Amino acid sequence: KQFMAESMVTDTSPATRQLKDIIDSLTDLGYEGPLLQERHLEKCIIEGVESVEFIHFVTWLSNDISKMLKLEESITTGLGPDDSNVFKLEVKGFLSALQCPYRFLTKDLDVLLKLEHRYAILEYLTSELQATKLIVLDQKEDSKVDEQQPLILAHDATISVLQGLQCSQPPAHVTLEMITSKILDKVQTLAQSKPNYFGTPLFDRNLNSEQWVCLHRCSHFVVLISFY
Repeated sequence: KQFMAESMVTDTSPATRQLKDIIDSLTDLGYEGPLLQERHLEKCIIEGVESVEFIHFVTWLSNDISKMLKLEESITTGLGPDDSNVFKLEVKGFLSALQCPYRFLTKDLDVLLKLEHRYAILEYLTSELQATKLIVLDQKEDSKVDEQQPLILAHDATISVLQGLQCSQPPAHVTLEMITSKILDKVQTLAQSKPNYFGTPLFDRNLNSEQWVCLHRCSHFVVLISFY
């Protein structure tokens, strides 16, 4: 009975769930290598940068995304455990270029030190590669879509937010980052001077690493639904 109870706990642990999610994503991506075996994948993740296979796995996922999105950032191929410091810096730089929403993956000095972070990186990269392939495929099939339309929609949405906060329209040379900073400053000022201005928040807690991963997967699920 004790053994069965321990097995049930193991099967429902976050690490086990993440392993299954990563394997599911790899299967959908058409991967047919040894990392589809749960124990092999788990060993690879536990060893981290000490494993050539882990380094090559992260490099493959990252560089496929980089090529499809035409990013300048990528990870040098052929790195090994002896190049772990270079690899860590390049992974951190790539995640930042990809605008990874998990602050714990882009702000930590050693992004690959913690086991849960290595799980999160692989889960993020596999799901990101899935979504990127679908988006690229969708763009190819619908070549008539105006490439500027997403930028126009983003611009219109930003202007609407500024108007709602009674902010003046920014000059043409102002960057999106500067506008976002202005919006955040305005929101913080209003929240302090008028506590009831925005009403009662539905959620006012900081998300932990596992919750960020779940939120990210939910956003990709929305992309999959819209695609199909």
